[in-house]
Amino acid sequence: RLLDAITIADGNYDTAWKIVTDRYQHTREILHTHVNKFLQQPQVQSESASSLLNMIDATNQSLNALRVLHCKPEDWNVILVTVLMNKLDSETRRVYERSLDHNEMPLFEDLMRFLEKQARALNSGAGLRPRQNGNHNKTQDARPAHNQRLPVTNGKGKCSFCKDDHFSFQCKQLLDKTGQDRFKFAQSSGVCLNCLRKGHVAVQCESTNCKRC
Repeated sequence: RLLDAITIADGNYDTAWKIVTDRYQHTREILHTHVNKFLQQPQVQSESASSLLNMIDATNQSLNALRVLHCKPEDWNVILVTVLMNKLDSETRRVYERSLDHNEMPLFEDLMRFLEKQARALNSGAGLRPRQNGNHNKTQDARPAHNQRLPVTNGKGKCSFCKDDHFSFQCKQLLDKTGQDRFKFAQSSGVCLNCLRKGHVAVQCESTNCKRC
């Protein structure tokens, strides 16, 4: 109805376009819409590839829309990182914070790359095992230590990292590495992400707790 009075003709294009933009192109409201869409993303409830990918896609859609409107989201590094980290599930956030080597604020681009890699790892079955609910953990923690099925440490094993005669989870050189470096080593060497031993993957691991992340 807005253009009912306009005759369809080449000469009326500019007039019709101005009428439409005057009615609908409210830049301030559009900016508010995209910013709110980013801020109001749902909280990631549990560690999963689909949840992380949904967060990545929603974030990119909002920020790309803001760039079209001549905003520069790259200048909001602290805000973007803080908002996204607050929306991550506790396991993913813990893994990410362990990968940081210093007290400086991480870059938004680095956080997005981490989320992409974590989503791929989870999608391929190589991600960290989901934690069980809090009540179960409390019950399990209250049990005597000898009831927990930890990796057998009697005898000697061959360390996949330094090739010395001890298990990988006992390797001082490996434990001195950052969490991100240990994660990369575990993926590249084919050891279990939970106990750092070969012969099985994390989802098949019989160890109830990792020796040290």
